Amino acid sequence: MREYVFADFENIVGTVFNVPLEDGAFYPLTLIEATTLPAGLWSGEKRAPFQLKFKGPGEIGYLPQGIHVLHHPVAGECPMGLVPVGREPESFLYQAIFN
Repeated sequence: MREYVFADFENIVGTVFNVPLEDGAFYPLTLIEATTLPAGLWSGEKRAPFQLKFKGPGEIGYLPQGIHVLHHPVAGECPMGLVPVGREPESFLYQAIFN
């Protein structure tokens, strides 16, 4: 699996990633935030830590916590661990942390 870095995502905030579902449909996730995290929180860091936050539609359910493959026209195929971290009236929020 590719080692992603913050620079891979910082310029594509606001764009949509698609997660394929078992029924052949796609679950769209909008990258709403990409931020660096303080260094030194994790021992043995291979890269500068960062986090991504996504927003997905609320009307079609939510993605469970786990590894999902996100497809993006610029970033390509991006497998990453997603955690649902919140809900807004019409959407679900997700987070991925890279350390």
